[in-house]
Amino acid sequence: MLILIVLTVYVCFSAFVGVPLGFGKIMERNAVKNYCNIVYPQAQLGKTVFNPIASGYETPVYLEEGPNHIGVNLTEKTISDPYRAALFLKESGIGELLSKLERTYDCFIACQVVWPCDDSETPVMSLRLDYTDYESILLPDEGQIKELLAPVVLDCIIQVEKLFPLNKAIIKYYHPDFNPDEHGMTWRTMEISLTQDVPRTKELFEAAELTVS
Repeated sequence: MLILIVLTVYVCFSAFVGVPLGFGKIMERNAVKNYCNIVYPQAQLGKTVFNPIASGYETPVYLEEGPNHIGVNLTEKTISDPYRAALFLKESGIGELLSKLERTYDCFIACQVVWPCDDSETPVMSLRLDYTDYESILLPDEGQIKELLAPVVLDCIIQVEKLFPLNKAIIKYYHPDFNPDEHGMTWRTMEISLTQDVPRTKELFEAAELTVS
């Protein structure tokens, strides 16, 4: 009976992490080593540990500036490098642009930058926008929410892509009347793929699905 319980916990936690428990840590560390051999060849690596908040493993890489906690998304096969991402946003001018867009639209707007595990030289960037709606007196329906978000999101996408192409956009919408979760604020989330063949028009929103998160 005990073996069955342990096996069940192992399977459930492995499903949560996305890879078999134990192997994920080994795979993540190998990916970080390969990445650092190219990007930070002189840096020392610390202990690889599981970060429950990020739902993945992280490895501290010790640079002159301090520890840089590098993570790996084994599902998407990407590397998260906070130090390099911050430098990229600063040097590209995207960080300054995002601050301007936040002031313009009074929203939280950010870009996540990651690198493919097999290509440490080519950054992949996604847009995140959190829209809090205190202007609509009544809770809009899905079509009205998309109509409200479209001009804001499209302007942000177009302006950011003048500097660097985006891979996807993750949009979160909140209205005070929509709160089925008694534990806190509930968001309606929409993920939009931004491949090169997709026009940057309202058509982006037609197939996008609003989910509760």
